[in-house]
Amino acid sequence: MTISISPGDTFWTGLILLESPDRATTVAMFNAMATENRIKHIPGFAGAAFMVDETNSKVLEFVRWTDRAAFEAVQEDFRYYEHIRIAEQFCHLKHLAFTSDLTFSQSTPIMLSRGREIGASFEVMSSPETLRSAVGPSGVNVTYRASRAIVPPVPTRVVLSGTPTSPDFTRFTVVEACAPPAAEEVMPVLFHLLPVE
Repeated sequence: MTISISPGDTFWTGLILLESPDRATTVAMFNAMATENRIKHIPGFAGAAFMVDETNSKVLEFVRWTDRAAFEAVQEDFRYYEHIRIAEQFCHLKHLAFTSDLTFSQSTPIMLSRGREIGASFEVMSSPETLRSAVGPSGVNVTYRASRAIVPPVPTRVVLSGTPTSPDFTRFTVVEACAPPAAEEVMPVLFHLLPVE
């Protein structure tokens, strides 16, 4: 599965950075599995990719919804939180941003597929005004501008690059990508395990 980030995209996109020393790959695969089996069946899901840095200590999640209304609706769905309650036992949140504001410095899309390497940088900005006027460094493909509360609550510019050669970027490898369900695909039935008497 490949997720393509292209000019003109209007998805409501989330970038989540988790820290989990020595367990990042495990956390990323668990979250990807939960997304494949459960979350992708929630209306409005438009794709996701899960990435791990070279030190196996950071997880970068790229999750997108058809629009902001779909994302706001999903927050009322219990399925959205099932995996989070488990994953948070093995990692902690470093950054969270959701936006539909994408700025490209070149026309080539970024392709997120298993095994592909990308670069990511997180730059704290001094003010929202500075954030809006910031220009991405040379070679950057996509700039994400946070448009809602961030953890911690400071303006942050998140930049993804399809060619992570700059020392300013942390190199991530995509461990899994998930597509929206096919028309005939349904969510797996859950079986409740009963205690043995």
